[in-house]
Amino acid sequence: MAEVEEKHDENEAEPEESADLTEVEQELIDKLKREFEGKEWEISDDLYVRFARAFATEENRDQVTIEALDAAMKWRDEIKIDELVERRLGDVERHESYAKNWPFYFHGVDRQGHPVWIEQMGLAEPSELIKLGFTGDDVLDFHVVAQEQNEKLKEELSKKRNLLTYQHVAIIDMQGFGKKHMSKQFLTPAKQCIEMLQTYYPGTLYRMYIVNAPSVFRKVWTVVKRWIDPVAATKIRVLGEDFIEIMKEDINPSNIPEIYGGNCLIEDCTCTEWMTYTKYKKLHKRTRSWGRKKKQL
Repeated sequence: MAEVEEKHDENEAEPEESADLTEVEQELIDKLKREFEGKEWEISDDLYVRFARAFATEENRDQVTIEALDAAMKWRDEIKIDELVERRLGDVERHESYAKNWPFYFHGVDRQGHPVWIEQMGLAEPSELIKLGFTGDDVLDFHVVAQEQNEKLKEELSKKRNLLTYQHVAIIDMQGFGKKHMSKQFLTPAKQCIEMLQTYYPGTLYRMYIVNAPSVFRKVWTVVKRWIDPVAATKIRVLGEDFIEIMKEDINPSNIPEIYGGNCLIEDCTCTEWMTYTKYKKLHKRTRSWGRKKKQL
């Protein structure tokens, strides 16, 4: 399969999440393992680490973490997530139709080796999606699928470099954002996607750049920011058109598309990942970052 090409610097830093566990984190992980030992899921060590760190600022950290992990595993069962991915990616024509009207793709890695997710939200066409029969549930489903793809890519990168990598960088391009994006048709599914990511994939965001943000978006941002967890909000930078120097602090120019001021000619690029179901299945067989149900004897 086509892999996300890594154009790492020789002096590239290691992912922050690859740091050794603290004593407190290890104690919480041991507690989580005891809590979930008798349940129906096989949960990976990497997932325990992620959840153990995700709620470090919570007052009742242990209980909050246990409840969050339990809710995430039950949610995956309820929506039958493997079947969801197969169904959505298996319908190639519909998947491509959606992506055309809400563009997104993976593109290389940052200086620490985190995969970079680019979403051209300003080019999203809410009215066109409705005409094509897409609902708010469809929008949520496609973002769930994209996050599952992201999880697989991160675990692949972890294995390749032997460094735990469970976070990612997101570039949200607001070029073209206008009145059509301030309707309930757009904001309702957008809010649902934010809630889904925060609830079921906590601790996965390393940095988010919201670029080409027009003045009208900055007004909307005062509302949207209320939906975002305070810890996650500190990782988000809302920028106008003059963003490349700030972005280069995290991402080597060779991994930034030319349209954003980098050196990568995206039309000839091998580090852009368009995930098909065939590629996903290959990664799925090699990786298991999420827990799976235990086999019945």
